[in-house]
Amino acid sequence: MNPAVIFDLDQTLVDTRHIASLRKDRNWSSVYREIKGLKTYHEIDYIFEKLQANKIDIIIITMSPSSYCSIIIEKFNWKITGSICYHDVRPNIKPHPEPFLKAIRDYDLDKNKIISAGDSAIDIIASNRANIPSIACSWDTNDLNDLLSSNPTFHAPTPNDLLNEIMHFHNLN
Repeated sequence: MNPAVIFDLDQTLVDTRHIASLRKDRNWSSVYREIKGLKTYHEIDYIFEKLQANKIDIIIITMSPSSYCSIIIEKFNWKITGSICYHDVRPNIKPHPEPFLKAIRDYDLDKNKIISAGDSAIDIIASNRANIPSIACSWDTNDLNDLLSSNPTFHAPTPNDLLNEIMHFHNLN
């Protein structure tokens, strides 16, 4: 079993702030039209390359539909192990631990070799409830106090800090 990193998608890997209201309103046809303009945060592609080079599985957990997640993965040409989306776990969505537990089951992950990264308190709470160490990614969070009060294991103010925390956690250079 390879080590793994579980990532939240929106505001952790991809800046989707300008389509947040469309996503919240479930206006998916408008969301899909806007995907072409989305950008990853600085260094995210490099982080993925570094993880892949070190044989670390990449799992994305999002509470958006799988079609949305798939289009974004394809847009950025990410080579990931898999994803867990809203319809895979409803009604047990984040902050319920089920998305993380399902990832462990579906991708045969070693629970002792997983760390998660997310930008919101519900990401951290869900990870904590699944007994998976968490990294609070604060480079574009809506509420830093809420994020840090959710008791993350680590804090990454920048994507570079995120990579350093992941590499340290997995004992890699």
